[in-house]
Amino acid sequence: MPTSPISIDLQGSAKGKVEALAFTLGKAKCDIVADILNLFLNNVGNLPAEGIACLLENGTPEAMHSSWWYRELADNAPVLIWVSGLDKGCVFFNKPWQDFTGRPLTALLGNGWADDVHPDDAQRCMKVYRAAFDARECFDVEYRLRRHDGEYRWMIDTAAPHFNDAGEFQGYIGSCIDITPRKHKESQLQLAETSIELLDDGVIITDPEHCIVWVNPAFTKITGYPLEDVKGKKPSVLSSGKHDEAFYLHMFDKLRVDGRWQGEIWNRRKNGEVYPEWLSINSVKDDHGVVVNYVGIFSDITRQKAKEENSRYLSTHDPLTGLANRYLMEQVLEFAILSAKRSKKGLAVLFIDLDGFKLVNDTFGHLVGDDLLKDVAQSITGSIRESDLAARPGGDEFVVVLENLCSIRDAEDVARKISKPIRLEFDPTVCVTFSIGISYYDGVEETNAKTLIHLADKAMYQAKESGKNAIKLASEAV
Repeated sequence: MPTSPISIDLQGSAKGKVEALAFTLGKAKCDIVADILNLFLNNVGNLPAEGIACLLENGTPEAMHSSWWYRELADNAPVLIWVSGLDKGCVFFNKPWQDFTGRPLTALLGNGWADDVHPDDAQRCMKVYRAAFDARECFDVEYRLRRHDGEYRWMIDTAAPHFNDAGEFQGYIGSCIDITPRKHKESQLQLAETSIELLDDGVIITDPEHCIVWVNPAFTKITGYPLEDVKGKKPSVLSSGKHDEAFYLHMFDKLRVDGRWQGEIWNRRKNGEVYPEWLSINSVKDDHGVVVNYVGIFSDITRQKAKEENSRYLSTHDPLTGLANRYLMEQVLEFAILSAKRSKKGLAVLFIDLDGFKLVNDTFGHLVGDDLLKDVAQSITGSIRESDLAARPGGDEFVVVLENLCSIRDAEDVARKISKPIRLEFDPTVCVTFSIGISYYDGVEETNAKTLIHLADKAMYQAKESGKNAIKLASEAV
């Protein structure tokens, strides 16, 4: 039987006085009144302050046995009281019940009271009552009862069978209290719980000592850990090892000072996979400002991080070949020029254009052309050092940046390695060759990336004009 929300507001001798009164009423054959008092003590509590206090001081067993006593006791109760007879029909409703419903006693007697029960609850309510009545058992049932203003209020009806001294069943005594505020809170909690259950974000709740007490299904889906595997453990069970002690000290300091923390954190799934998540932690405090729980909400940002990484990559690389794009090429070349000035080591730019690519592209289609560009990119990267840079500014043009050269002859050697014809796999008779222009910088004079690229480009066109499949130098030194 659920505990009533109304607490017993009796201390020491006062409670003893009521218990003694209930016992005296029983001895004086006032069984029904004694049952009401015991019902208050055991199920309702918080006896009526002024009315019952007066009766405690002035009542006698004879007076208590009178209808006046019975009526005063019931009408001063802080709850709605009803009494039924042997035929299951109600024979009494106290004044609070009549005031609550706005209906006179005559309209409530028998089963008239049931007209105020919400239609959706009436059948269930009567089923519980009749089953308990037939079994002579205590019962409690929750239902909505119409108030005098037409509003339905949630009630909890708690009742017990009444027997006389001979042990003969006399009927039921019940009491109702308004639990609408509690039901509203329960509804809000249920809505919140359902919402959390349906969240795609993981939710983790810990106690003040940071031990896990609850997680939602999304937590399990993301981490691989069901509640039973982590309950009672600290969230460090998810630690990836990527963050140092200072990271966590800062987190807990923010929680202590601000009551919240949020940021990116790397954790480890049950299968050992390390993944990034965006985590927000908030402290939950009671009415006295004491932390009772911490609630963490996190989302797996693996895909987001991959997209960000891909976006960063595409901002600096050619999506078809994977080589550096024009932006990255110019940035690297500017740094290479500064490095050449400091080291006085040579720097070369190779501007490469494919001979015959347009014919291949027009004859065999763009897919074949794209595959050929990939093969060229692979051939170029296989001909240079890891410290060198290969780029595709666009179309069928490629650029190579060579650093730490002793002379321009080193650049020519690389150009000759690159210039081997590339043939189509499905038709070896078809191939492309390379026209290559080279600009060289010895680290002495002033120059910049655009100048070196322009000079190499100009030399490449000289190679084209000389019959293609050739290597031309812009000059011995810039």
